[in-house]
Amino acid sequence: LCRSREDKIRPKKNEFPFNELGDDDLAAIEQFYEKMPAESRPVKNGEVDAGSKDVAEKLRRWCVLQSGDTTKKLPDGTATTGSNVISHLGKCAAHGSVRVKTIVAMVFKYLCADQQHRRYIVTSGGVRTLLGLVDLEDEAARDAARQALAQICIVTNPSLLPYSEQLDAVRPLVQTLE
Repeated sequence: LCRSREDKIRPKKNEFPFNELGDDDLAAIEQFYEKMPAESRPVKNGEVDAGSKDVAEKLRRWCVLQSGDTTKKLPDGTATTGSNVISHLGKCAAHGSVRVKTIVAMVFKYLCADQQHRRYIVTSGGVRTLLGLVDLEDEAARDAARQALAQICIVTNPSLLPYSEQLDAVRPLVQTLE
């Protein structure tokens, strides 16, 4: 969700399952794939097109801006619309499996890529959700949640966040610096 071909992640040779295979094993697998009929061959990594960056940005914009139907009044007097997608992602992260939490963290990272979207994520409860995701076991998901939280804190007036969220955000931000 919200990933374009520019955001593609490829597995490294020193990660599972490649780290358990020797060079001879990898060469044997490649030879086996060459002998298979074209329609039976698995798709090579990187050949799946995730879509253009423009399509991903349109989806991100819709998720943050257009999917909301509740208007909230901010402490500074401005009104903003909350996003249903963000609040539903929070529910998924609260009650989902570790894999679901990993996906939610990655989605938040992509949604926070645009600075204009971050205030809507704050008003929809995204900060509390991110604070629940900063301690995941998966390093990529944990880093994605911390990065999204840092990006939100950079552009958000601290007085707009509840005091508990301000305090809870300090530890992950300091850990991001390390």
